Amino acid sequence: YGAVGFLAFLFVLVGTPIDQFRTKEKKATGNTPCITLWGVKEDCQSMKYEFTFWEDFRECPSVLRLFRMAGAFSIISILLLLAATILGVAAHFYLKSLKIFATLLLVVSIVTVGLVWVPMAYLYNHDVDSCLGGPLKTGLGYGSGFLIIVIGWCLIFVA
Repeated sequence: YGAVGFLAFLFVLVGTPIDQFRTKEKKATGNTPCITLWGVKEDCQSMKYEFTFWEDFRECPSVLRLFRMAGAFSIISILLLLAATILGVAAHFYLKSLKIFATLLLVVSIVTVGLVWVPMAYLYNHDVDSCLGGPLKTGLGYGSGFLIIVIGWCLIFVA
């Protein structure tokens, strides 16, 4: 019970800061540009952001709102899953009555983690407010961070 919740926590924790979308073609320099929940990187391996969404998408408030929402709910999800893991372990070893609270936190986490990946999937498939010149899927693929978060979301159902 606590172990699967912990795995879900780790998956969401690891998937949050890395790429949600990645270019389909590599550049000649070997750098792979990508988009994370926090901004755009010219080289996905680096820690340096070329620009953040707040700088570049001021004229696209709907896109900006979706990224901000996903980022906020990723942090909320990490905290909820950590609390659920702690309560799950405590319920296993100490107080069985804590299991109901751990379960409630996991149920809420299903919603909050869904509110991380669903807006990203929507952005991938739709041109929101015609800001991006077409859906992201025309030039980008899903990144490993997106996949890891979706796997973490699926693990919550098992927990």
